[in-house]
Amino acid sequence: MAEETHYVRGYERKKPRVGGYTRRKPYTYDHPTRAQRQARAVLARTAFEKGRDRFGVTEIVDREGEVKEVPASAAAVAEEMRGLEIKPRVIEAPTITLTPIDRLRRTLEILARASARLGSE
Repeated sequence: MAEETHYVRGYERKKPRVGGYTRRKPYTYDHPTRAQRQARAVLARTAFEKGRDRFGVTEIVDREGEVKEVPASAAAVAEEMRGLEIKPRVIEAPTITLTPIDRLRRTLEILARASARLGSE
């Protein structure tokens, strides 16, 4: 079975769109994580609400201080999405503290089940 690949457009700061390359498609390309799905939902909602009905181009200043022309709808979305951070939820497993009596009881239950299985074979 051949791995699926996709083309990644090359980009250099001084010469945009210089070449590109093909790489193996990441697993999350088709199966996004919960955080990626949430970020995509926020992006879609923001683009619909803030970028709608904006036409033409506008000038923005990027991080390096360069002035660039971008579509007016993209500038509104970029401003709204700047600094967005969606962290995946981390669910901590509860710590179970067993008393010596409970440990002994569980061990006896496991041994009883194991002997019952061995006796039936």
